[in-house]
Amino acid sequence: MMERELVAKFLLVDVAVFSLIFLSVSLIVTALRRRRCGVNEEERSPFTWIDLVLVGVLLFFFISNPFLALTQAQAAAEAPVIEQQAPQPDPHQHAGGGALLKGVITIGYFSLVGAIFVLSIKWVRGFSLQELFGLRKMRLDEIVLTVIVVTVAAYFACSVAAGSAVHWWIGETIDRLEEQQAVAQLREKQSLMTLIFQIVAACVLAPLVEEFVFRGYAYAVLKRYTNGFISAAFIALAFAVAHQNFPAALPLIVLSLILTVTYEWTRCLWVCVGVHALFNGITIVGLLVR
Repeated sequence: MMERELVAKFLLVDVAVFSLIFLSVSLIVTALRRRRCGVNEEERSPFTWIDLVLVGVLLFFFISNPFLALTQAQAAAEAPVIEQQAPQPDPHQHAGGGALLKGVITIGYFSLVGAIFVLSIKWVRGFSLQELFGLRKMRLDEIVLTVIVVTVAAYFACSVAAGSAVHWWIGETIDRLEEQQAVAQLREKQSLMTLIFQIVAACVLAPLVEEFVFRGYAYAVLKRYTNGFISAAFIALAFAVAHQNFPAALPLIVLSLILTVTYEWTRCLWVCVGVHALFNGITIVGLLVR
């Protein structure tokens, strides 16, 4: 069991490293090509190298997660056998307090990243959030209708198509791997307050922060320095890696690509936030009713 978990975490780290190498090579090749052709993107884009640095800082909060998880898993695997065989406390004895603490930490984490993002965009770069992310491009009824249609398509693509492909690929190994931490917490026996904290984190804060950082800002900046295909591919890989769950990597990549296409189609980031939130909400309901 421990060996399978380590392999899964190593694979996620490999994906993270590959995505970073892929982006680095793409940035260098694109810069050399544009310099040779005399293309000046500065006149057509509000973004500069400062935005590229800010994107790197913001994505560090997400892409570094699998590296930390691998380090913790290796430390646990190398722990003395005597400690592993020691009597274990009742897993439900402090489940409520532990789950509540994790929920508070998750909310604090997303709030911190969100605050850093807003400060970077508004105060450091001086951008208008409404104009940069098209927050006023669509009416509320248009947003709601688009969110419902896209979510249905995304849920089918991720849960049925991509999910079935993953099960066919690695089969029974999935059932022996740990679930994503947020999913595992939802399955635990917990108080109503803990459940509320987890729902707020999954359906409000995570969609807001992740969509503004990944889709709204990082995708646009990287698209300016590479192209739409390369930027969408890297964001999809980074989005999957950030969730720290290898079996869910392919569905998450598909979801990210759908969200990116949706953003390009609507030019309104509220649609992506809504799809992400509704997708997470449907997933939570499915977990709770099982």
